[in-house]
Parts: sequence; structure tokens; C-alpha cells
Amino acid sequence: MLSRYCMRSMRSKQLNPVLRGTVWVLVFLAGGAAYAEPELKTTPQAQPAHPRQAYQIVCEVTWEGDPARYAILPAETETIDWGTVRVKKSIATVRDGMNLVSQTVEIVPEKVGEFSVPAITIAYLHPEDISPSETNASRTDPPERGASPTLASDPFTLRVQPDRTLAWVSGGLGVLSLCVALGWWFAKRNRKRRAERPSPSPAPDIASAESALKNARQRRINGEYYEFYVELNRAVQVLSPSQPENDLAARLKTRANDVGFRGVRPTEDDLEGDVRTVERALKKMKEELNL
Repeated sequence: MLSRYCMRSMRSKQLNPVLRGTVWVLVFLAGGAAYAEPELKTTPQAQPAHPRQAYQIVCEVTWEGDPARYAILPAETETIDWGTVRVKKSIATVRDGMNLVSQTVEIVPEKVGEFSVPAITIAYLHPEDISPSETNASRTDPPERGASPTLASDPFTLRVQPDRTLAWVSGGLGVLSLCVALGWWFAKRNRKRRAERPSPSPAPDIASAESALKNARQRRINGEYYEFYVELNRAVQVLSPSQPENDLAARLKTRANDVGFRGVRPTEDDLEGDVRTVERALKKMKEELNL
């Protein structure tokens, strides 16, 4: 619209020379804005390159105006002797009011080192400049690159680093194996120490000893001398659970057998002496336990 207005103004004889020159400048700028040439932006991936792993470079061609103004051709680059190069995919879209054709160039390095990535070139065509004979369906040859405008990126140096993933995995497995081995060794050592450590002696049962001593006194009153010695023997055994067959217990057991199976009648001195011996043992044990 601006161009048509400017052309009508140019034809007007009432337009002075200075204003006419200004109109020519506006026509030139309007035509230049309407047909701005495409621009190329390349973005290498942020992650480092590794041997035998794809390294991608995104090439974006953008322009303003009519999306059909330009036809973008596939990206090209020189062959490399340190890997392979291919154009993986191409996407055409509109972003922020700009026509965008995005192409992904994929490089697969074969070795470690620093290498020069050659310039990536992308040619484009003006569809209206292609003659009908060139767009005929029978034509199979691609257009000549030399006859088409071309966009090119700057070469850059790519550093291909060793892939340390396997090393980290191997190291992690090694550390894990070491931890498992150490854990097994510590567990075995602790089991051995527990087996060698003497088990704590069972605590004397003071209440049971007092009960057995009380029963023994009652058996003496009843004249049940065999049962009397059985109860005294039980009192001594619960006072010394770690050594139930001690000297005192053995002597009382012998007295019980003599009375019960041999018919021996103990004297009053024997009965009183044995009771007092067990009472002293009970008193001593209570003192040791601070009871």
C-alpha cells in the first residue's frame, strides 16, 4: 500500500523535488523490508562430543514476510575423515512472526581429539525466478548450487572427549563389590567375636531361693527330712545358676539321698547347721547384689 501511494505521489506534478526524493527513499526501504534476505543461525549442542555418539548442530534459516518467498534447500557440508556427517531432519514453521526452516546436522566422531567442523552451507531459491521448464515434473536433477544464493556458517573446532561412562560404571561396580566384601568381612568378624565372647552369667533368683528356704523349714517341722534337703538343694542351685552343682549343693544332695534311700536319720544339729549354711549363702548373695 505504501509503495502504491508513493508511486502516485511521484507522478504528481505538484510534488516539489525535495519531497520527491524522500518518496524515492521510502519506496526503496519499503521494498527492501518486504523482501529481506534469509538469515542463518547455527547452534551446536551444549553437551560435549564423544566417539561413536551423535553430535547435533541445529541450523535455522529465518526470514520475514511471505513464507512462499523462498525455497530452502537441504544443508550441505564437506566430508570429514574423522567421522560421518548427515542431515537428520528438516522442520518448517513460524516462530515469533518469522518464517523458520530448521535442519539438524548430525556428526558422529570416530576418534578422540580436536577437529575442524567445516562450514555448513544452505542454498535457497526464489520460486518465482524458476522457469516452468525447471519446475516440470519430468525434471529430476537438483538445481545448481552455484546459481542459487547461499548461506554459510563459520567453521569451528570440535573437541571430542573420551566417553567415561563405562569407566564410571566399572568404577562404581568395583566400589560396590568392595563394599559388599567389607560388609561380609565385618559381619563375619562380629559373629566370631560374639561366639568367642562369654555369655553373661544368669542372675541369681533371690525370690526362688527364699521360697525354697521357707519350704525347707516347713518340711523340717513336718518331719519330712528328705523333702527338707531337696528344698535346701533347690535354694542353693537358684542362688548359683552358673554353677548349680557346687560343693554345697552336692553335699545337700548326698544328705537327701542318705535320708531318702538309706534311711539315715539326721540329727537336729545337722538339720540346723545345714539351714544356717544356706541362710548365710543367701545373705551373702543379697549383699553382693546390694539387695
